[in-house]
Amino acid sequence: MPRDTLIQAMLVAAGFSFFTVPFFGWLSDRWGRKRTYLTGLAVLAAYTFVYFGLLDTRVPMVVFLVIATSLIPHDMSYAPQGALVAEAFSGACAIRARRWAIQLASIMAGAPRRDRHRASGENNSGLRHRGVIWRCAALLALWRRCFCRIGRIRSWRTRLNWKATSA
Repeated sequence: MPRDTLIQAMLVAAGFSFFTVPFFGWLSDRWGRKRTYLTGLAVLAAYTFVYFGLLDTRVPMVVFLVIATSLIPHDMSYAPQGALVAEAFSGACAIRARRWAIQLASIMAGAPRRDRHRASGENNSGLRHRGVIWRCAALLALWRRCFCRIGRIRSWRTRLNWKATSA
């Protein structure tokens, strides 16, 4: 697959995302943040099967279309996320959760290295493993949002009646 085609597919995906993030943000205002977020997580979890299955076909046009549309399910859960977190958590707890999310995202984004598999001509098992990781992350977030009382979580300082310092 030519590198230019992959870059063009990502540019098209970013162009779609330019319109879908505001759209899903608007939809979350109308339809409800939690409902939009949960629907986005469910669609994202289901789309990973389609995404990695169609990437394995290695047909250039199919790969282009799959990559170009890949950010739409992501945007469905990403757009309402900021407002949902702000409503559900205290400020200190949200900042701590964001730090953890950034660290975990960097681990998932880098493991396993798929270019090693492509360069050596091995099977594309790295993509399958990454798909399993993404599915697990989406399902974990879906379970957490559905069954846990996120709105009642406060920072540990508040629970222990300590004064929060503004350092």
